[in-house]
Amino acid sequence: MRPIVLCFWERYAPASPGRIAPIAHRRLCIIEHMFYMGGREVTSNAALVPGLTYREHWLSADEQAALIAELDALPWRRAAGRRTQVHTLRRGNCPASVVALATRVAESGMLATSPAKIEVVEYQPGDAEDGSATAAEGWATISLGSPCVMMCEHPGRRLAVPLLLSPGGLLAHRRGAGSPWQLSIPGRKIDQFEGRRFPRSRRLALRLV
Repeated sequence: MRPIVLCFWERYAPASPGRIAPIAHRRLCIIEHMFYMGGREVTSNAALVPGLTYREHWLSADEQAALIAELDALPWRRAAGRRTQVHTLRRGNCPASVVALATRVAESGMLATSPAKIEVVEYQPGDAEDGSATAAEGWATISLGSPCVMMCEHPGRRLAVPLLLSPGGLLAHRRGAGSPWQLSIPGRKIDQFEGRRFPRSRRLALRLV
């Protein structure tokens, strides 16, 4: 099992005699969740965030390269300072690879309904995602070309869970989960995760809604 790293935002006063300190109590709850969640090991930090599901390397390196090449051959437009594409699946004029990707996501069962639109956004090293695109429910996102670390923050509990998004990984949030967690990607050129460094390169984020 890979270690699960949690970042707590504030210090807690020592507990009174006979009581468990809040920080220790939270650690015990997390450990229990790690070992007894459905009788299986937790293999991704996404399992700690209600409603999130993550599948690492969902697309192979060859599938990613082919999809990036096809997207780069299509027209781009600029929005909020970044290059973007929007493909509405119901219009019937989407590239075959985009339609096939949406069908595959629908068949995975990670979303309650089939995607109706795919938004493509290009990010360069150092670019940040503020999380506004993930504030709604019922979406999936695929990263192409570069890894990055997403921060999953729970303001009420004052904790944050880092999640490594590998190239080709599929992250989904099911509709109806009602989670207060806030998701964002800090603006960095190099991410650190579980003691390893992950330099960023050009990344395409595909968001299916």
